[in-house]
This record gives sequence, C-alpha cells and structure tokens, in this order.
Amino acid sequence: MVKKKKINKTVPLFLYKKFLSLLLKEGKRTSSHKILQDLLFNFKSDKTFSKNQNVLILEKVLNEVLVRFIIKKRKKGKIVQQIPVPVLDDKVVYSNSIRFLVKILSKSSKKNFTKLLLKEFSEILEGRGLVKKELLHFDKVVNENRKFIKNGVNY
Repeated sequence: MVKKKKINKTVPLFLYKKFLSLLLKEGKRTSSHKILQDLLFNFKSDKTFSKNQNVLILEKVLNEVLVRFIIKKRKKGKIVQQIPVPVLDDKVVYSNSIRFLVKILSKSSKKNFTKLLLKEFSEILEGRGLVKKELLHFDKVVNENRKFIKNGVNY
C-alpha cells in the first residue's frame, strides 16, 4: 500500500501572510495589505475566479515559479563556486519563490507596483514574463553546477 503525501492545509494562509510580509515597504504593513488586496481584486475582475479564491490565485501563480534550490557560494582559493542546495520544506520553497518574485519586480522603476504585479501575474499564468525569464536563468545556473549536488538527491 502506497502512502499518500499529506496536503498541508495551512499553506494557502501561510502564502497570504508571507506575501504581505515580503511586500512591506518601509515597514508599512497597511500599504502592503492595500497592494495585495488591489492586486487580487483586479485579478479577479480580469479572470474567471470566484470571490473565495484569493489565496488560490497566489498559490497557482507561485506554483508556476517555484524556486526549489538555493545558490550558496563557496570560495576555494581565488575561485568562487556556486553550489545549488535543494530545499525540501514546502514553506521554505514558497517563501523563496515569493522573495524571488518581489526582488525581481522591485528592480523595475515603475511607480505603480500593483499594476506591475497584476501584469506579471497574468504573464506568469500564460508562461512568459520577466520572472519566468529570470527563473530560466536561475535554472541554468543550477544545471551548470549540478556536479556539486550530493548524490541521491533528484530534482
């Protein structure tokens, strides 16, 4: 008999809270809450999602851009090696994905972050966009340094 992996039901609520905390700008939680609420409201009006699927929208977008590795740097003499380290915990994977998304989008010089997030969310669901492009670059770095991953870990 094969055991099924338990689905963690607290992950969607965790996603919402983590997204809020990583959107913080200058310590203003109300502004990050407003950005996220505007994003979800505008996204629901554009797409076919019901009112109770706020967190499902976040989960669906983040599942498209999951970051399952962390790049750690090790210096040997004058050479700096980039070592991909697999992340096994679901919450850490989602946290890294949110951090990656916010970091890439905050580099953009556009003023309205809500519109930028809305555009990027719709592009991610279509399979294109700035974050997808950066994720492909990240995956390339991981694949180039695959030799440093310990044996027995398959991803």
